[in-house]
Amino acid sequence: MTAYAATLWTCTISSNITISVFAVPRRFPQWMMYYPNFPYVRSIYLLLDPCTWQSCLGDFDMAPDEFHEMCGWILFNSVFYLIAALYLGQVVP
Repeated sequence: MTAYAATLWTCTISSNITISVFAVPRRFPQWMMYYPNFPYVRSIYLLLDPCTWQSCLGDFDMAPDEFHEMCGWILFNSVFYLIAALYLGQVVP
């Protein structure tokens, strides 16, 4: 239950930071990318923001470069946390 609440709160905080502090011309600092919720929420924001003001993106290649960077961070985080979980599962029973 605690992990679920922490995930909900960090998604909400990440969404608010994305919209209010790091709007489209600005970028997230790199240190925020190591927590998986930040690149995930940022990638959703980058996909949905053009639909608000212009037309929606019709193709994966039309997405901004920062979106592709966020996909890389999401992949990195998933592999990193998988390896950390497997290691800690063996070391700390």
